[in-house]
Amino acid sequence: MEDDESRMTKTGMETFFGSCVLMLCTSRLP
Repeated sequence: MEDDESRMTKTGMETFFGSCVLMLCTSRLP
């Protein structure tokens, strides 16, 4: 159970981080 929950949390953080990076890259474009 703990492993599964941790996995979901890690995936959520990665998705959130990816979204932030994508937004930053997009905002850098002219």
